[in-house]
Amino acid sequence: MKWRSLTMQTAAALTGLMLSVTVAHAAEVKVLTSVALTNVLDELAPTFEKRSGNKLTISYDLAAVQKKRILDGERADVIILPRAMMGDLAKQNKLAPGNIVNVASTPVALQFVPARRSRTSRQRTRTSKHCCQPNQSPMRIRPREA
Repeated sequence: MKWRSLTMQTAAALTGLMLSVTVAHAAEVKVLTSVALTNVLDELAPTFEKRSGNKLTISYDLAAVQKKRILDGERADVIILPRAMMGDLAKQNKLAPGNIVNVASTPVALQFVPARRSRTSRQRTRTSKHCCQPNQSPMRIRPREA
């Protein structure tokens, strides 16, 4: 996902939060999120605070750690975690029902580039393929001389 797109989606989520917080007249908004959003939220937080008059208290940690904190009873005004974790928390009644909103998604891709084998590696492979028959050890044991 492009940085600009993620920033825009996070800004939209914070705008929605700003509207709901303004109605609730909260002075401090506690946010639990994963470290993946550190740059985005650190960039957007001052603008949110200036426009809303509310103070953001953002706690960054690994998503699994944040989930455990919530399971242990910690509360927050905004929780930003992967969708699967949010679903688990909702099933355990740790989130307000009907309040999960998908803000962004991140496709994951993997590229595998096979390592180039050295000449000696190829020679060992070729030698080991031809040195013995199936079920036969490549090592020859000589009888002990008396």
